Amino acid sequence: MEVVIVICLVLMLALIIGFFVKMAVLSREDRLENLKKYKKGRFALIYLIAIPLYTVGIHYGGTPIGFALVNSIKSCVNLIILKFDYENIEALLTASKLFRVTIYVYFSLVVVNAFLFAASLVGRAVVNVFRVAKAKWLSKRVNIVIGYNEHSKMILKSIDKKKETAVLFASKKDESALESCWLEKIAFVSFNGKADVGEKIFKMFKHFDKKSINVIINTEKDDQNLILVKQLCDLIQKLKLAKTSTDDSTGLAVNVFGQPQNLSAFVHFEEKSKGCIKYVNQYQLVAMDFVDKYPITEYMNEEHIDYSSATVKDDLDVNVVMVGFGKTSEELLLVSVANNQLITKKDGKVVDKPINYFVYDKKQADNDKNLNHNYFRYSKEIDKSVSDGKYLPFPNDPANLNFFPLDINSINFYDGIKDKLQEKEGRRAYNYLIVSIGEDMENFDMAEKLSSKVKEWGMSGYTKVFVKIRDKRLADEVFEKEYITAENAANPPFIVFGIESDVVYNVDRIVREKQAVMARNRNLCYDLIKGKKESESLTAWYALAEVQRLSNVYASLSIRLKLQLLGFDYEKTDGKDPDASKEYYALYEDGNPINYDETNVIKGKKVIKYTEGDYIPGKVRTNLVEQEHQRWNAYMITRGFVPSTIDQIKAGSVKDFGERRHANLTTMDGLVEFRNIVPRKPEQTPFDKDVIQYDYQLMDDIAWLLAQNDYKIVKREKAKTETEEK
Repeated sequence: MEVVIVICLVLMLALIIGFFVKMAVLSREDRLENLKKYKKGRFALIYLIAIPLYTVGIHYGGTPIGFALVNSIKSCVNLIILKFDYENIEALLTASKLFRVTIYVYFSLVVVNAFLFAASLVGRAVVNVFRVAKAKWLSKRVNIVIGYNEHSKMILKSIDKKKETAVLFASKKDESALESCWLEKIAFVSFNGKADVGEKIFKMFKHFDKKSINVIINTEKDDQNLILVKQLCDLIQKLKLAKTSTDDSTGLAVNVFGQPQNLSAFVHFEEKSKGCIKYVNQYQLVAMDFVDKYPITEYMNEEHIDYSSATVKDDLDVNVVMVGFGKTSEELLLVSVANNQLITKKDGKVVDKPINYFVYDKKQADNDKNLNHNYFRYSKEIDKSVSDGKYLPFPNDPANLNFFPLDINSINFYDGIKDKLQEKEGRRAYNYLIVSIGEDMENFDMAEKLSSKVKEWGMSGYTKVFVKIRDKRLADEVFEKEYITAENAANPPFIVFGIESDVVYNVDRIVREKQAVMARNRNLCYDLIKGKKESESLTAWYALAEVQRLSNVYASLSIRLKLQLLGFDYEKTDGKDPDASKEYYALYEDGNPINYDETNVIKGKKVIKYTEGDYIPGKVRTNLVEQEHQRWNAYMITRGFVPSTIDQIKAGSVKDFGERRHANLTTMDGLVEFRNIVPRKPEQTPFDKDVIQYDYQLMDDIAWLLAQNDYKIVKREKAKTETEEK
């Protein structure tokens, strides 16, 4: 008898203690599995222990063993509803201290077990009520993700739960969504997609002037995304919401994912909401990250660049070969052309140095509605032979772009690639080879083959191979551990880009993309100098056409290339390298100093006074002005803009974003001519209409702009190349 009692005591303690130990040491995911098993049946195990205990106790009181067993089952059932039967076992309770202790411990554990079972059934729901309440009443910054899928899970995981609150809007029928919210400490709101999301969000928060609400729409169905955007746009207009906070500390912001072929539909609501709604192009985020990390100058050194003039050597051919031309590659081409603009010296004069782009894809890749609507419009619609008298001088095409409809399995494929990469007689080459043909494994395989061919052809010293890999684990577990060794760490066979959890489905990239923040701060500074209030400037910023805001964003994106042309770079303020802003300005202002208004300081920055004397041909500062205007021309061409006519300029119609035309889409000489013919007031001089001065401002103010965003200028390490091994 005593043996049975001891065994029962040990078993019951093992069950409960084991459960709590598991819950303490397991990961949240494993804890959830433990709870699910407990809820599905493990909770009942402790009740089974009552059968031998009650059988022993009832039998000790004189009941035959068979009847004792039957009665014990009845008592076991009563325990489930927390009804404790003492009468049948009273004799043994009185006679045995061991049995008495065991029974009282057992009854206590039954109560604990009942509470655990109740918690396993409704615990998550109760916790979620508190999380939703916290989002509604306590949190100053709330991120709402609408739509549950693998990509939304990445976004939710990227949110810093210690600083911000995450809320998922999804169907309550999706058990995996509920589980994910419990695991990631996320508030869950039931939303079936048929309700008006604007009304739902308004009912939750009421006031948007006291907290920041960032909505991220990612159902992975563009038609559904568009419906939700329309509902939120109606709310924004109804409440007359406007973006007025420089740090996004208040207000409602909506970020909506959409495929690039449907861009116009989303941009319509972006402009209608005055910037409260932002279209998110996942492929553009990948492209911007690539151009930010790997501007075309990233691996150049003094062999390629004349740092004293910020120009690239004239005998250098800069080539970009793209293998595959899907949505990522198309966006990468457009972002690259709009930012990677180089200049060189020829016959003592600074001129454009177009980059050569060679696109390989089995389809006729230049037959594309987006390219036809945007990039190709300038070359197709403008007859450059009629510039005299009708237009200001035309800028050059922003790139030498060539398409080759060739399958990667073609017998001519490798020969074609080799021909484009190899150095021509009397010239040198510098190449980017970018692989993005399909899924990760296809890309990985192709990159390995091409990197082997590049080495076989003896081009490793001047060719960098890049491969798009979406999956972070694949990149970390295979590429980082297998393909990067101590010997090749500085120059691996290929370089991975486009990891989605880092560069796309990440709240900082979606909501607080660094170039967008820089562009906004830069625009704020100009407006404050002009006398605008900060709130007025930010309202006006978000009311700009999408093409205007993105123009400023791309200007900020081009900073690294400009700095690298002078032998500098930038890094976070707490980085290991010393601040090199003094060295930068010594080189940048050599022979052409910046003229400051010492009495006028705005947000810690001395105001700059521009004069006609600033433009001194051949000086570094002027060279970067010419490079910046060329970059702006390239951006506008990639967006489908064409020049305004001279008649339109004289009539005061300088630009029209509906017609997509702009008078400043011209050469530097054209900008001088522009200020002489554009209408002006009698008291104004031609220089009062000058626009060249705006091309100075980015690099004149660069130290201040970077500091505003927690960055600093640093001296750049010489790019690692294998040129010596050729």
